[in-house]
Amino acid sequence: MQNIFSQGCQYALRALQVMAETPKKALTVVDVCMTAGIPEHFTRKMLQPLVRRGILRSTRGPGGGFSFARNPSEVSLLEVVVSIDTKFGDSQCALGKPDCRTSYCSLDEDWQQIELDCQKMLRRKMISDLAQGSKVLADNTSSPIS
Repeated sequence: MQNIFSQGCQYALRALQVMAETPKKALTVVDVCMTAGIPEHFTRKMLQPLVRRGILRSTRGPGGGFSFARNPSEVSLLEVVVSIDTKFGDSQCALGKPDCRTSYCSLDEDWQQIELDCQKMLRRKMISDLAQGSKVLADNTSSPIS
């Protein structure tokens, strides 16, 4: 299946998922990346737009790291995604045709609806929802598959 987010956005979402498990604690990028299984250098770059947007704060020095500047239950995933993937929601042709909007495309109407549905879901889901998803995943991975 095709990913709708850039790899950087995926890394940022995975980092936020780890951070949302202990939302009041500052975590180093190293700790976040080790837990999430993502590369440190690239992830550090992906978190900077979230700092500039006021979603995260970055503190240097001992005891520093990244922490939430806002309550994770009040920040939508759409806000996170558009902070990193600035062109997210700019309707693109599902077939990759550059002139799709100027000529007829049989997928155009359906594709626009899929994009709208995706935006609605991301607007509805909050960063705090990511932590709940990781707990469910952890619970499912500890039990044997029948």
